[in-house]
Amino acid sequence: MDRRRNPLIYRTFNSLFYKASIVMHPDILTYGEPHDGHHQRRASPTPPESIRHSRRARLGMIPAQIIAGMHWLPTNDAVVLSAICAAIGVPIIAAAGRGPRWLAWSGAVLRELALVLGLYAVWGFAGRLAATESTGAVRRGQQVWDAERWLHLPNERTLQGWVLPHHGLVRALNMYYAFAHVPSLFFFLIWLFFRHRHRYPVWRNTLAFLTLSCLLVQFVPVAPPRLVPNLAMIDTGLKFGPTVYQPIGQGGPDQFSAMPSVHVGWAALFTLAIIIVGKSRWRWWMLLHLFMTVAGVTLTANHYFLDGIVAAGLIGTSWLLSHGLRLIYGVVRRNAHVGISSGIREPASSA
Repeated sequence: MDRRRNPLIYRTFNSLFYKASIVMHPDILTYGEPHDGHHQRRASPTPPESIRHSRRARLGMIPAQIIAGMHWLPTNDAVVLSAICAAIGVPIIAAAGRGPRWLAWSGAVLRELALVLGLYAVWGFAGRLAATESTGAVRRGQQVWDAERWLHLPNERTLQGWVLPHHGLVRALNMYYAFAHVPSLFFFLIWLFFRHRHRYPVWRNTLAFLTLSCLLVQFVPVAPPRLVPNLAMIDTGLKFGPTVYQPIGQGGPDQFSAMPSVHVGWAALFTLAIIIVGKSRWRWWMLLHLFMTVAGVTLTANHYFLDGIVAAGLIGTSWLLSHGLRLIYGVVRRNAHVGISSGIREPASSA
């Protein structure tokens, strides 16, 4: 920003960034002393190195601090919440046959929330089991890399080398990897439930089968590129921030579940569903979300391209399972309805 053309805007933004950096990093106060509620600089004409180069760092401080303060919903809490939603929602649905419409909708929302929380709990428990064994993970990661070279897939190390000089772009990819994954899940389910309710069960079941199949594959530990020493790829989350991972052995998400990529699998499923189900021309913008997700998982050295390809391939299997389950449910329901109807007619005919 040109301070000569926009002096007021420049001073305002500079003050905001300075105060935000003080909140996030109180050590900066050693460079300025309070005076009548304001921080003034000392007479030293040359500020410390950490302050002179802090403006660019300030842009990355806030996301890093936010992520550091964020926590996944504990798995045990998810189980309790799922049980509570089911205990409330199922009776509401059963009792709302001839009641007001809002009551039936409330029960349906609670039932779906119970299902989503239940899937989240299964994901959490499975992740704990998968995270307990890392033997052979680095070797398998090297094998995935070799398979990609044999298949002539794009080289993640070369592509990462193109973006590493652009620190702002790298931080943006790190933030997309950290922030876009779970919110996109809730936005997709909410949009589908309220805008295309009749298509919701099939895609929700497809999502459930996709997630479970990915978790089953992840029981075989595979190290991501950033944890395979021979690949010499940079852990951009650790180097530039923000990162969602703790040091290995200190808790946090499982870091040896690179194959397949749930990030890419979910993004591909959401994109496919919205393009098929949606009617607006804006639905094609979901391709940008898929592109950003693939870039966010590969250029940050968290996944291989092959991880995303495998996850996308599992969508077809999950879709077939979802439709098969719905067909079986329909047949069972029709047979039960026929049996009840025949049982009612028999006494009448005998009389």
